[in-house]
Amino acid sequence: FLEIPRYIRDTFPNVTVVSGGVEVTQNYRQVIEEDHCHIAFRHSAEYEYKSFLESCNSAGSPPVPKGVAFTVGSAFFESEPAPVPQEFPDIRPYYHLIEIEEYHKYGGMNPFSRFINKEKVFGTILTTRGCRANCTYCAVKAFYPGAPTSRPVKSVVDELRYLMVERGVRVVDILDDDPAYGYDHSVELFRSMAENLPPGLEWMSNNGITGSSITEEVMYW
Repeated sequence: FLEIPRYIRDTFPNVTVVSGGVEVTQNYRQVIEEDHCHIAFRHSAEYEYKSFLESCNSAGSPPVPKGVAFTVGSAFFESEPAPVPQEFPDIRPYYHLIEIEEYHKYGGMNPFSRFINKEKVFGTILTTRGCRANCTYCAVKAFYPGAPTSRPVKSVVDELRYLMVERGVRVVDILDDDPAYGYDHSVELFRSMAENLPPGLEWMSNNGITGSSITEEVMYW
C-alpha cells in the first residue's frame, strides 16, 4: 500500500496527498512520519473528509477536522478521533461521477470477480460496518472500534437495483468484514435480494462469512 502514495508524491510533487482507510488507520503515524502522504484520515471519515473538501474552497482558516494526522515542519500532530458514523449515506446521486461500466476492463476488486467472467460489469456495496470478531492480527477493529452497525435492507436493495438496472452491473462484491452479522438482518437481506432484484446478479464476499453465522436458511437464500 505504501508504494502507491509514495509513487504519487514522487510523480506529482506539487499535489497534496490525502489518504485514509483501514491500513492508514492502523499505521497512520508511520504513513505521516515517513512522508508517504500529507494528511491521514482515521476511521470512517466520509463526513470529516467532505467537510475538509468544502473548507478547501472557503475563505478564512477552517478548523482542523477530527480524526486526522499531519506534520508541520518536523512536528507531528493528530486531532481527536471523530465520532463513528451510524448512518450510511445514499451515494446513488454521485454514481454519475464514476464510470462503473468501464472498471471491469482494467481489473477487479478481488480474484473471484475475475474467475466469474472478466467481461462482466462489476460493482461494490457495503451493508454492514465493522466486525463482531476481535482478531489481534486484523486492522478492522482499529478502523471500526465499536460494535457492527447494519444498513437498512431496503437501502441496500435499492442501491443494488440501481446498479443493475441503470449501470448494467452483473457482479457485486459485498465489502463487509462481517456480512452475516445479525442473523435476522442477514436472512432478511439475502431473501430480499433474491425476491426483489432482477435476475442475473452474482455476488461474492471477498472478506468471507463468519462460519458460525452459516445456517441452512442463510445458505438457502
